[in-house]
Order: sequence, then C-alpha cells, then structure tokens
Amino acid sequence: MIRLILALICLVIFCIVFLPVMLILFILKRYKPDTAVRAASVIVRGFLKLILFVAGTKVEAEDTENIPDEPVLFVGNHRSDFDILVSYTNIPQPVGFVAKKSMEKIPFIAWWMKLIACLFLDRENAREGLKTIKDAIEQIKNGTSVFIFPEGTRNRNADADIPMEFKEGSLKIAQKAKCRIVPVVIKDTERIFEAQKPLIKACKVRIKFLKPFYTEEIPTEYTKTPSAYLRELIAVELKTMKND
Repeated sequence: MIRLILALICLVIFCIVFLPVMLILFILKRYKPDTAVRAASVIVRGFLKLILFVAGTKVEAEDTENIPDEPVLFVGNHRSDFDILVSYTNIPQPVGFVAKKSMEKIPFIAWWMKLIACLFLDRENAREGLKTIKDAIEQIKNGTSVFIFPEGTRNRNADADIPMEFKEGSLKIAQKAKCRIVPVVIKDTERIFEAQKPLIKACKVRIKFLKPFYTEEIPTEYTKTPSAYLRELIAVELKTMKND
C-alpha cells in the first residue's frame, strides 16, 4: 500500500508544482508547437521515471537500437496501465499515445497528455474515431511518432502471452503516413498493479523493440489482415521471452 500512496503523493505534487509550467507550455504551443511538445516530453518522461522508481519497477529494455530516428508508428500489446509508463520512458523521441476518450475528462493528466501530442479515440463513434486516425496520420507527417495499442483495451486473458485480436484499422495510420511500424513487446507489466489491486508490487518487467518495417513489406498472405501479422510477431516474442 505504501508504494501506491507514494505514487499518488508524487502525482499530486507534480500537478501542483508544474501547473505554471504547463500553462506556459500551452501558450508556447500556439507559436512553437514542436518546441512545446519536446519540452513537455522531457518533463513527463522524468516524472514517469520517478513513478516507476517509487513503484519499485525495474525495466529491462531490449533492442532499443531498432527505434529509428524518424517519426514512426509504434504498435504494442496491452496488459496494464503501466504499459504507457514503461514504453514512454524507453522511447527517446517525442511520441503521442492513442488513448481512450474517457481519459480526456481527467484534469491535469489529460492536459499533459495533450501537451505531449497524445490523441483520444472514441471507440463508440465511428466518425470521431476516423478523425482521430486522420489526426494521427498528420501528426506523424509533421514529425511526431504515434503509439497505439491495437487490442483496443487491456488484455485481461489468463494467459498473458496470448494477445487479443488486433483491430485492422490501426495500421492504416502507417500506410497513409508512409512511415515504418515498430512492433513493441511488453511483458509482465500486469504484475505491477493489476494482479493485486490496489497494491503496487515491486518487480522486473521487459520491453522489446522489434525491427521496423513498412506495410508494403508485410508477407502477401497477410495482405488483407496485416494486423494479424503484427499480432503473430508479438505473440511469438512474448512466448520466447523468459519469465522472471
């Protein structure tokens, strides 16, 4: 329980102390959006590293050299709310996550998410969902990467090594933006919090970045279901990564 309390205290202090900074960054974003996003990313990345430290989470990052020095679409499996923390702190470039629409209603957190170029997806509204996809395409074209969890929600299956079905529309972002895809394999993050709510448990988790590729490089047998190819790549890696 002490780790959860410390994490919440850190969150409250962050919201209070960095409120003036956040307001300044929103003003800066009107005139120099790239500068504002990069500055906000540095602040948020530092805060998330603090939360992981307080939580006692040790992250083993593999093959980070596969992260290109260019805007890409990161695609990962999703087991925990901590997936975002683990991913964001190990990606050196600015990247905005595609989050569920309900997150937009959370004060302070949603504001910082907007500053670091996160997008909010309404799964119940097809028109709004399409708009978010178009915004993600434009964001990559403008130089900021996007990270999406194509399962659509957290995977609560008993077997953590079997991802849920990936939504086919997810990869259209990379196809339309003409950018590469970086598959991201995240393992054991549910052990931090979800496995024993409301407690936070100290543990080691893993994140692995697979080799990037363009949608045109996906094998022909997956032409109609490219998301299935990505799911298979990630599922194979999940099974080969050793448990702690």
